Amino acid sequence: MIKFCENLKQKALLNKIVITSLILFSFVIFNFFYDFTLNFKFIFFLILYFFIGYDIILKTLKNILKFNFLDEKSLMFIATIGAFFLKQYFEAVSIFLLYQIGELFQNIAIFRSKSQISSALQIRPLYANLKEGDSFKKVNPLKVKPGDVIVVKPGERVPLDGVVLSGGSFLDSSSITGESNFLSVGPKDFVLSGVVNISGALEIKVTKKYEESTIKKVLNLIENVISKKSKT
Repeated sequence: MIKFCENLKQKALLNKIVITSLILFSFVIFNFFYDFTLNFKFIFFLILYFFIGYDIILKTLKNILKFNFLDEKSLMFIATIGAFFLKQYFEAVSIFLLYQIGELFQNIAIFRSKSQISSALQIRPLYANLKEGDSFKKVNPLKVKPGDVIVVKPGERVPLDGVVLSGGSFLDSSSITGESNFLSVGPKDFVLSGVVNISGALEIKVTKKYEESTIKKVLNLIENVISKKSKT
């Protein structure tokens, strides 16, 4: 639902930018052949001004009521009002148009970052099967300590780094390495957290706590990269 709403907002903003750009371009072309009156230009650009920038104007008015005059929207609004007083109507509308284009690119970058974060969170282990005697219970990986034994069934993701005590299986390490690679493991083999168990059940003795595990380091790297992309 959130993605759907965000897509609608981006499409609405894109449509507004495209329509305004086409109207401005058409005006420039027709202005070569027709001598529009000053009153016509004022009304024409005033309508276009509110069309492309009504959301900016509303936010600016709210900021003014809160005595906040120094944010970027307020300063831009003042600049456009000044342009209208100087009869630079085209420039006033262009300021809002360029700002909205910048907002569109920023929204796209944020939306992509959220999608990347959602994809990254899919490889985060949600639980670990902690062995207790002859049975096991699902616990938060954060509660598992080095030395504990966990059970990983076929189709489950290995939640913590460790050494195989018993069992044999093939592991899919594509979520860690980025390449589809199946590894055969058995007793005494070391396994990394984040890989997916394909076939047989495994009993694994945990060697590192979750905060020091491979999957946690991978998630931290992904989040750091996404954070840097969002800032740029």
